[in-house]
Amino acid sequence: MAGAALVVLGVALSACTQNPLPSGEAADERPDRVFLASLQEVSDLYIDPIDLGTLAITGLNGLTKVAPTFLAARDGDVIRIRDDRRDVLEIPAPPSRNASAWASVMTKALAAARSGQPKIAEAEGDAVYDAVLTALVGGLDRFSRYAGSDVAREQRASRDGFGGIGVTINVENGVVRIVSVIPESPAAMAGVQVDDQILTIDGEGTAKLDQREVVQKLRGRVDSTVRVTVARPGIVDLLEVPITRQRIVVPTIRVDHIGPIAHVRILSFNQQTGRKLVESLEQLMADRSHHVRGIILDLRNNPGGLLDQAVRVADAFLGEGPIIATRGRHPASNQSFEAGARDLVRGIPMVVLINGGSASAAEIVAAALQDRGRAVVVGSASYGKGTVQTVMRLPNDGELTLTWARLLSPAGYALHEHGVIPTICTNGMVDDAASLRVSLQKESRTLGPGGVNAVPRAQLDDAGWRALRAACTGQSREQDVDVKLAERLLTDGGLFQRALRLSQAAVGTPRIGASLADRRRTAEMRP
Repeated sequence: MAGAALVVLGVALSACTQNPLPSGEAADERPDRVFLASLQEVSDLYIDPIDLGTLAITGLNGLTKVAPTFLAARDGDVIRIRDDRRDVLEIPAPPSRNASAWASVMTKALAAARSGQPKIAEAEGDAVYDAVLTALVGGLDRFSRYAGSDVAREQRASRDGFGGIGVTINVENGVVRIVSVIPESPAAMAGVQVDDQILTIDGEGTAKLDQREVVQKLRGRVDSTVRVTVARPGIVDLLEVPITRQRIVVPTIRVDHIGPIAHVRILSFNQQTGRKLVESLEQLMADRSHHVRGIILDLRNNPGGLLDQAVRVADAFLGEGPIIATRGRHPASNQSFEAGARDLVRGIPMVVLINGGSASAAEIVAAALQDRGRAVVVGSASYGKGTVQTVMRLPNDGELTLTWARLLSPAGYALHEHGVIPTICTNGMVDDAASLRVSLQKESRTLGPGGVNAVPRAQLDDAGWRALRAACTGQSREQDVDVKLAERLLTDGGLFQRALRLSQAAVGTPRIGASLADRRRTAEMRP
């Protein structure tokens, strides 16, 4: 989900590094495996049919980033590879949907470029792949992208976890300082504290290391040991700390209490978000000291993440019924997901906070809770990133992220370019009861003839959506008034019910359903 990117399925290919042209193998014997995997996945999975020839040529011309005089062009049924206006290779153009043939074209073109262009010949394999595949995905939509091996490794760690010690660090002027320690992490269990300074890692000094190098040295195989020397403010002696690495998944859930209101913040959606939310809600309901009367689910500036985790989060708050549907070109991309009848917080009133930085998985949750009449949405219009991406691990250990489906909310409208529109738009509002009532009066008037909410969301045309979003433009900042007005709603039952009725009238009745197989698949996702 991003960047903000929403990751749905990981289709893993074998991960072994190779040069663009394997040594001892002629260019015309076998297409480069990275090019072949990329084109094949685009052909099979991308949401719209694509002319692979156009895409391959677009990718090849990315080599101008390395050698500005390089050019690949199609002339009828011939592909011409040029160097400073001179043809160096002509290749017959294969059929537009033949991934293997077009990968061979790209491989031959790259071999010709290497022989005629010293800059390309001298370029590292990663630089060549970055130039070609970045240009290639540039011919697709803006959410499809290529990540080289280093970036991809960080992306996988963010999604799936990594062998580490559970700290956040800051490196400045040769000083490595601990900024935060994850509770119950290996570092916490070993006694590491915020503001500790790491002087050595496995005997190597850190003064000349940059942040990336320090992170790489602290990470490693799960169950392996890393030894750090730590200086602690107020203590003269240095501390020698052995730490056993464990799988670390960055926490995404934070729960605070504002009197009888629980403020649940979700920062993103990774592999543990659903499980951690369920654990937090179970603890919340078991703790009798707080007597929770309302829940604020804060999704502001949440860039999204994993589809299955968004489904799990929505499922935790909903009774039986639809959560989200995906629609694409590949048969496996057409799915509907439903909630079971388990609402873990037993119908406690909810407000969902969103803004212009709430995207993809965050929009799935907000739309599900709004469309199903479970929560009042407050804030400003969300980002409108309503497509699903699938991530392929390429043979060079990079990743290709492709858009393969569009999202439909329970009310039946497409989230892409539309997003979620709050019932109470806080743009320009102040925190008082009168302002909240005026906002509800304005919302009520929009349901009348000619109002932006007069037509259910699923029936809006493009002009209607533009008007709706213009009435509550997305804001990137997190406004204090969002939380204050949410508290007012949750402590005034009459106002909350009024807002909920207005929300349901504006959105329309849920329209999508799920097959028995989809229900079973959703049940399997639950922690």
